[in-house]
Amino acid sequence: MLVFACSFRSFLGGSNDAIQRAFIDSLRNQSSPYHLIAVQFGESNVECELKGIRHSLVNIDGPWGHSKVLSTAISIFPNHNIVHTSVDVVLPEEFSRVVGEVLVDYDFCTSWPYSTQGSIESKLSMARNSLCLDLIGFSSRITGKVQNLANSYPNIGWGLTEHLFVNFAFYSAGKKKGVNLNESVQISRHLTPHLELDEQNFKLRDQWRKNKARWEPWLSVYPHRRAWISIFWVLLKFKRTPLFLRVWLFAGFVKQVILKLMTRN
Repeated sequence: MLVFACSFRSFLGGSNDAIQRAFIDSLRNQSSPYHLIAVQFGESNVECELKGIRHSLVNIDGPWGHSKVLSTAISIFPNHNIVHTSVDVVLPEEFSRVVGEVLVDYDFCTSWPYSTQGSIESKLSMARNSLCLDLIGFSSRITGKVQNLANSYPNIGWGLTEHLFVNFAFYSAGKKKGVNLNESVQISRHLTPHLELDEQNFKLRDQWRKNKARWEPWLSVYPHRRAWISIFWVLLKFKRTPLFLRVWLFAGFVKQVILKLMTRN
């Protein structure tokens, strides 16, 4: 049975509620068994929204952070495949089945980019507008190691979450590594209106800087891991990503390196 780990925002009436309900509805429509664990930090009106789906709700104290969500889920379901996800995505019906099958042969997975269809140009456009990972699946073979790393190098808020989680998965995995399921199950993603864009970007940049400082001990011991600060490098770590997207990601990573070197001079 696949376990989904997430954290909901408060249901207060409005467009945010509709976005989160679309995610819940996509869970209801899954073709294979699953369990949802919602790790909450004092948000309101969440439990009543989860009626009709198999779930656990855990309230914990302290600042909200995705590492706490993931670590809590692993503690409760230590021997299960776990998908850490935002609540802004809509999952296709076969998602839980495909992930369960894939994690037999791979140690972690995602589906990126979001809602892509049509020409290469449209896919590149979508990739440019979705340089983030809202969803990462972990095989039960590596969740214990991933949990230890998440507890040792926690993040607060969102910033750097996908960088840390994929990094921890990569270094916890054996030879099986990670896979991109975009060709099999594409997910769609809503842009959340809970913050104005400028304010949202400011908060994300602030969280990114603070989480990077928390990650610094890990990076200082293994300097070559600083490449993981690049989202392009993170996304390159998944097999089955179409070749044209891999070329585009590699070019983006090289450009970042060159700009970094130029600013040092």
